[in-house]
Amino acid sequence: MTTRTDAHRPSAIRPEDYEFVAIFQHDLDAVEAGWLQAQAQADFNSHMSCHPGAQFSQHSHGGICMVCGNANALTTAIFYHADTNSYVRMGQDCAAKVEMGVDSLFRRARTEAEALRLARAGKLRAQALLREAGLEQAWAIAQETDEQVRRGYKYEEATICDIVSKLVRYGSISEAQTGFVRKLLGQIDARAQRQADYMARHGGSQHVGVIGDRHSFNVTIRFVKGFESAFGMLFIHVMDDQQGNVIVYKGSKELGEKGANLSLVATVAEHGEREGVRQTVIKRPKVA
Repeated sequence: MTTRTDAHRPSAIRPEDYEFVAIFQHDLDAVEAGWLQAQAQADFNSHMSCHPGAQFSQHSHGGICMVCGNANALTTAIFYHADTNSYVRMGQDCAAKVEMGVDSLFRRARTEAEALRLARAGKLRAQALLREAGLEQAWAIAQETDEQVRRGYKYEEATICDIVSKLVRYGSISEAQTGFVRKLLGQIDARAQRQADYMARHGGSQHVGVIGDRHSFNVTIRFVKGFESAFGMLFIHVMDDQQGNVIVYKGSKELGEKGANLSLVATVAEHGEREGVRQTVIKRPKVA
């Protein structure tokens, strides 16, 4: 057996010569490691950028721990050794002799790793259960990572995300829940079809008039609904003019029932857009 003469052998360790850098976990798969190690890797990279030429010590040690040679260390701490401008990986026992308080960092790393294992197992089970139920679309909705897409989520998507989250956590889903998820997915598909139909009918809508000017309109009321507000009744009217342009009025006047044809004069308040369709918002309408 070769006698070690390197500066990092157990008998030569001087705690004051080592600077703690980061904690790493080694028994995770690639996906879990990516989640857990990102901060540790960032800390390590930042430290390396401040120490040009620094690299891991090349001494022979026989294991994962570069001090005692322990080959079974699954959680390790990286320390920087200034005298040799090198990094040394240590298991918990060796690290504890070098850095006071490092035990708590090891415990936290193991706790986080266990939580990730459980989450990973829960996700795999949830994905399998949804696949068996023919609800792969629900999994895709819940796992969407594009923030812009998620900002567009409505009640149906938000509810599906909540159900899938509970499935991942608790590992089961009832028949009633699968039926409800299936219903929500149907509503999402129907909503998409309604949007496509709406765009087909109104996608050519253009803004009408000049903002601030009074303008004459010949319209048909497509939608009207009244609400009780703190200031009395508020009515929302969505109308189409003879050119297919969308005209919207929100105010205290009820202009007529759905399907009514009107000639009116109103002030153009705003040129807006809703769900990709241009609309002209009016105020102070007067029915001719």
